[in-house]
Amino acid sequence: MAKFEVFCLFLISFNFSQYLCSSTPNNGITLNVSPDGVSDKSCLLPSASTKCSLLFALKYVLQNATSAEVLMDSGNYNLNESFKFKSLTAFSLVGNSRDPDDVKIQCARHVFISIENCTNIIFDTFTLDGCGHRFYFTDVLCYKPLDDIKRYFTAAVVVMNSDYLSLRLTVISNSYGMAMKLCSVISKPAIRVEVIKSSFVANNIPENQSQGLFDSGYQGGGVNLDVFAQHPTSDPAPSTYHFLESNFTNNRGGSGITMHL
Repeated sequence: MAKFEVFCLFLISFNFSQYLCSSTPNNGITLNVSPDGVSDKSCLLPSASTKCSLLFALKYVLQNATSAEVLMDSGNYNLNESFKFKSLTAFSLVGNSRDPDDVKIQCARHVFISIENCTNIIFDTFTLDGCGHRFYFTDVLCYKPLDDIKRYFTAAVVVMNSDYLSLRLTVISNSYGMAMKLCSVISKPAIRVEVIKSSFVANNIPENQSQGLFDSGYQGGGVNLDVFAQHPTSDPAPSTYHFLESNFTNNRGGSGITMHL
């Protein structure tokens, strides 16, 4: 499996097909959240005078929705639970601001967000800070066991076999490990990704805690992309990866984009 790295400071674009990830109208539920939101269903009523808490909104999406939009007011949020979203047809997490610094989600230790077999995922105008969790390769959908040794990587956000992922004005910072890991099996639907005016800052794992990592490239970094051919003789599904006007700063193990194909 060949490996190559590309380091990005301002503009990078990978064009593997004619398609570009684009926003898709969300026809599901919309949940409005605020830093002082409540954690009960009263915030879901059309006539509600109060908004939902972020934790309540994400749990509601996880348990009740296949398509949802979460709109966050400006302010600071604490995320002390991890979320594994599966089989969503659309999901948007959006800050009601023009500056991602105005909407900050602060993670507790070992908290992460994973997205599996989803489509139309949008992150827009917020900061995700301090997330990061250890994932063993055997636990991740895209991987088969490599050997008897338990190898792992660490990341704040993991996206597996999902299509249409858009990050706009999004900051992922101070993660324990890499900011975001994308993995896809070629026999699955194509993955189309756009990252626009987003930043990946200081996403690292301490050197003295890196034993057991797959290789040094997994110690931290901005975005790590793995694409696997489940049936090597078949034609690859068309995929597109666009990184536009995005910054990668002070990330250990691969400051910009690391790709394993």
